[in-house]
Amino acid sequence: MRDTAGGPVKHTRITVSSVEAVVLADSLGRYRLDSLVPGRTTIRALMIGYLAQQRDNVDVRPGQATRVDFVLQTPTCDLGCPPLIVTEDSTVVRDSIR
Repeated sequence: MRDTAGGPVKHTRITVSSVEAVVLADSLGRYRLDSLVPGRTTIRALMIGYLAQQRDNVDVRPGQATRVDFVLQTPTCDLGCPPLIVTEDSTVVRDSIR
C-alpha cells in the first residue's frame, strides 16, 4: 500500500469479496490475507483521504502467494471542495459544532 510519492499508507482497509475478510495495512503499508478460497476474487483498498481502488478477477491459487499492490491517489477537486482533515483523535467537542 503506497501513495503516489511512494510512501506507505498505514491502516488502509483491505476487503475481499469472496470471503468476509477485512485487514488493515501495517505501518509499512503491507497486508496479508490468509486462508482465502482458491479462485477469482475482488480485492478493494479503502483509506480516508484517498480514492478507493479495486482489483477485479484476482486469481488466488492453492498453496501459492498472490501479490496485489495498490498505489493510492488523493482525489482532485475544484477550489470549492472543503479540506479533508485527518487526525489521530476522533473526539468531537459538542459545543464546537455549529
